[in-house]
Amino acid sequence: MENVRRAILYLSIAIGVWVLVSFGGTMFDTANAGVWVKSLMWSLLSALFVMPALLMVSDVSRSKASKRTTQTQEPEPSPEEEQKPFVDKSTKEVKTLWPEPEQEDDDWPPNDVAKNQRQSQRARTNA
Repeated sequence: MENVRRAILYLSIAIGVWVLVSFGGTMFDTANAGVWVKSLMWSLLSALFVMPALLMVSDVSRSKASKRTTQTQEPEPSPEEEQKPFVDKSTKEVKTLWPEPEQEDDDWPPNDVAKNQRQSQRARTNA
C-alpha cells in the first residue's frame, strides 16, 4: 500500500507541474497557443481523474496515523479526577458581565413619545 501511495503522490506532483507549465505556456507563448491550450485541457482532465485517488490514499494514511496516536494516548481519567465544569449550573445566582441598571417605573418605556402618552392617559384617568 505504501508503494501505491508513493506512486499516486508522484503522479499527482507530475500532473500538477504539467498543469502549471501548460498554463504558463498558454499565457506567455502566444505563437503556439493552440498547442498549449490542448495541453492545459488534458492536464486539467488528468488532474480531475487522479485527484480522487490521491484523496482516498491520503485519507487512509491519515486515519492510520490517527489510530496510532489514539492507541498511545493515556487512558481517560476516572470520574473522580474529571475537571470542574466551566459553567456551574448548581448556583441560583445569575452573574452577568456587567450589572443591569435599576429602572424606575416612570422611566419605562424610554421613548419620549410613549412616555408622554402614558402621562396623558394617567392625567385623563385621574381627572
